[in-house]
Amino acid sequence: AFTALAVLAGVVFLAAPHAGVLALAACLAHGVGFGGMMALFWREMGAAIRDHALRTGVRTDMISFALLTATIKLAGALSGVGLAFLLDGFKAGTPTTMAALAAIIAVGGLVFLLTIAPGYRFGISSSGLRRATPPPGSRTT
Repeated sequence: AFTALAVLAGVVFLAAPHAGVLALAACLAHGVGFGGMMALFWREMGAAIRDHALRTGVRTDMISFALLTATIKLAGALSGVGLAFLLDGFKAGTPTTMAALAAIIAVGGLVFLLTIAPGYRFGISSSGLRRATPPPGSRTT
């Protein structure tokens, strides 16, 4: 639902970027949808780290979150560079550019769903709020 909201709001904004209140509402909806997606993503990341600690007794919290944060920042920078080439077409409202941006938003939502969905589909998803208690005698106790 969060992904659908973010994608739909992005497409609505691109259809009428100068529509005032409608564009502002679309931006707000996109932020809510994207924020929800990211909350789910971080929850799943935490659950994967906890599950790894439960299985192995080795805690990888710091390195996992550091790598994830660095990857997110690098991806944001690279996508910003890529989208900069479409900025003039966006300002002019070129239909081809608007369609390309809508496709980018839709593909981003689809990629998010494909990366987070396998855990839900196959029952290997998060352990919820279960605490990771390593086995006695492990390196983390």
